[in-house]
Amino acid sequence: MVNLWRFKMKKISSLVCFALVLLSLALLMSQSPQNSSQRAATSTSVKADFRLILVYADDEDQLQVIDKSGKANKIRIGEELMQGSTIVSQKTAAELELKATGTLLRINANSRMRFDQLPKKSGEQTLIGLLVGKIRIAAAKSTNSDPSLKIVTPTAAAGVRGTDFVMMVNPGLKDWICVQEGLVQFTKLATSKTVDVGPGLFAETYDAVFEAKPAGAERLAKIFGDVVFSSRKAIIQ
Repeated sequence: MVNLWRFKMKKISSLVCFALVLLSLALLMSQSPQNSSQRAATSTSVKADFRLILVYADDEDQLQVIDKSGKANKIRIGEELMQGSTIVSQKTAAELELKATGTLLRINANSRMRFDQLPKKSGEQTLIGLLVGKIRIAAAKSTNSDPSLKIVTPTAAAGVRGTDFVMMVNPGLKDWICVQEGLVQFTKLATSKTVDVGPGLFAETYDAVFEAKPAGAERLAKIFGDVVFSSRKAIIQ
C-alpha cells in the first residue's frame, strides 16, 4: 500500500511539473514579439497624416475659408482645411502645411487659393487653383514619375515635383512663375505649350513669347523677398 501511495504521488508530481512547464511556455509566448501577421496588421493600422493645416498667419482675423457649399468661416492656427475649400487672405499672409509630405505653402495678402484635390493616401496628387494673388510653395519630392502637385491658374498649369517656387496671378494682366530650386513644367493653357522652368528662371503667360528665361539676381531677390516662410525653415526633401 505504501509503495502504491508513493507511486501515485510521484505521478501527480510529474503531472503538476508538466503543467507548470506548459504554463511558463504560454507566458513566454504571450510576451514575445508579435508574429509577422500581427506586425503587418499593426503597420497597416498606422495611417499617415494627410491633413492640410494652417501653421502660421500674421493676423488670423484677416483670413477666411470658404467651404465648397459657399459658406465663409474663420480659421485658426492648427485647424484643418478641407478638400474643396478656398482660403482668402485679406491684409495678412498665411502658411499651410501638408502634414504627410511636409510640403509648405505661403499665401500673401490679398490672395485667393482653392484646394480642389487633397491626397488621402501616398502617391495621390494635390491639385490647387490659384485664383488671384501671390504664393510660394516648397513642395516635397514625388515618390514616382508623376507630379506630386499641380497648380492651375486662369491661364496656366504647373506640374511640380520637389520644387521651391513662387507664382503670381493678377487676372488679365499677370500670370507668372519663378523657380528657386527644382523644376516646374509650366503650360500655357491657350496654346498647350509647355516650358521647363528651372532654378533662377521665370516664365510669364502674357509675354509676347512664352518661354523660360533668366530672372536675374535682382529680380529673384525681389520676387522671393516678401514670401519668406515664417513658420519654419522650408526644406526640400
